Amino acid sequence: MTQQIFEKILEENHITWNDIVTLTVINPKYVKGIFNWSRQPNTISFNGALGYHRNDEYVSIMVLIDDECTDLTFSFDEVVSIRKN
Repeated sequence: MTQQIFEKILEENHITWNDIVTLTVINPKYVKGIFNWSRQPNTISFNGALGYHRNDEYVSIMVLIDDECTDLTFSFDEVVSIRKN
């Protein structure tokens, strides 16, 4: 996904900074082989607070992992979709 497409989706769906969203990204552990033996899913979804402002270089999301807040950062080409919860 490009930054322009990402920002268009945010605008069309009225998604702003700190909204609770589901962000789906490409799974870096997914390996597609000839016989597709990978047991890893090709995408991963995270639920959390969006940490993105217009024209930021990266997309970030604050998620709760093991009772700890963690900030995850992704480049636009890793993002598959975003939707507001």
